[in-house]
Amino acid sequence: MNIIRSAAAATVLVSSVLGMSTVLPAGAAGAQSTQGDCGNITCTVRLDRAQTRSARDKSWLVGAGSGLICAPLNVAGTVCAGVIALVATDIAVDAGTYYENGNCIGIRFIPHGLTFAGTTEVTRGTYNCA
Repeated sequence: MNIIRSAAAATVLVSSVLGMSTVLPAGAAGAQSTQGDCGNITCTVRLDRAQTRSARDKSWLVGAGSGLICAPLNVAGTVCAGVIALVATDIAVDAGTYYENGNCIGIRFIPHGLTFAGTTEVTRGTYNCA
């Protein structure tokens, strides 16, 4: 359970590092840098091109900061830091690939416990990927 709480803290850190604005539902007025919605099992936060570039360039900071987030967990902190670093690396690599393809990244998660569920490529010209 502590690992899940630390992962939630990492989500807050990711948001602050990437400078993400408030996630708004599809169809909200104005061009938003982030857009999100939920299906039956997972939710997706979609980043625009500038945010995708930031995710590619700055996600390493989350991996580096994972030690600070997980330090209070003692032995489990090593596992926690490793998991967060792996997720941050996955997001950075995928964001780089999608950005080079001219598209944007969507980050999927299971809302109960904020569990990372992978990434998805958002085609340019759809959702908020302009």
